Amino acid sequence: MTQAGMPMVAVTCRTEYLLARHFGSARSAWLCMIAALVALVVLNAAGVDGAVTATVVAVALAGALSLAAVGRLARRGAVLVTVDADTVYLGDEQHGVTGHRLSDLRSVVLGPVAEMTGAGTAAPRDLTISGLRTLTLGFAGPGEEPEMWRIGVVQGDPAAAEVIGRLTAAAHRRPTPQHSTPPRPTPQHSTPPPTTTPRILDAGSDEAAERLWEEATVRHNTILSEYGAYELQPDPMLRYPAVTDITRTPVQDFHRALDEATALRTDSCPDDRARADAYQQAVIALRRAWIACEPQLTTAEGESQWPASTNSPSTE
Repeated sequence: MTQAGMPMVAVTCRTEYLLARHFGSARSAWLCMIAALVALVVLNAAGVDGAVTATVVAVALAGALSLAAVGRLARRGAVLVTVDADTVYLGDEQHGVTGHRLSDLRSVVLGPVAEMTGAGTAAPRDLTISGLRTLTLGFAGPGEEPEMWRIGVVQGDPAAAEVIGRLTAAAHRRPTPQHSTPPRPTPQHSTPPPTTTPRILDAGSDEAAERLWEEATVRHNTILSEYGAYELQPDPMLRYPAVTDITRTPVQDFHRALDEATALRTDSCPDDRARADAYQQAVIALRRAWIACEPQLTTAEGESQWPASTNSPSTE
């Protein structure tokens, strides 16, 4: 277990992608396979000896299998994002990894699926991967314009969810007053969300529905990151043990809401509006449960206090 005073455990989201040599091997394997079939037909029609025909076809098939094996076993390219207590590392393993201070992070956006792969090209900050969603990060640069990085991530990957949650929390973090003792993690939902949050069922277009669904996934990731701080960081875990005490009613309600939201979550926005809306409402209920689960204030003796009722007021 990590001892008190040691930095937060670093989490890495690593995503592999295929290089040009992989696609070349696959195409060459198909050509050898087609050549074997054509040779079989042509040599039989020409009356060539069966042993010769079998040898030619076997050589072509062996070449096809060898090329396919080379393509599958060859090392793939990979992009990564690593987050620790104060630094974000990101880049392509083939071209190098760059570090940025977490305090310089200005924006975190989980965008749509990329149509082309930018990783491995001459653009060092374009690390998109075809078929995967794009995580766009903005860092404070030397000028007025932020330094933007785009990187492909697998949304269903737990490591990616943890990384996105930490980055989202860091991007919205505000300075907190100094304390004589280590403070608990600053909740991102100290102010209840507005009551005018539109529902996915009422969205006027598919694009608007998808944006609302993406907002729900970001909230989901943020809550996972906030709760994880109480389990992974020693100071909050020791000062607020009741947050993870499953015998308490608010904690039980939170875990039930968490299970429901997790069961409804999908890797991409579902075509079924009702399914997407059910997930959005489950995340809203999860946020209410988390607000009720976290300690609302601390007494002079240092004991965490919760509201008298586990039914928190409506936040949506």
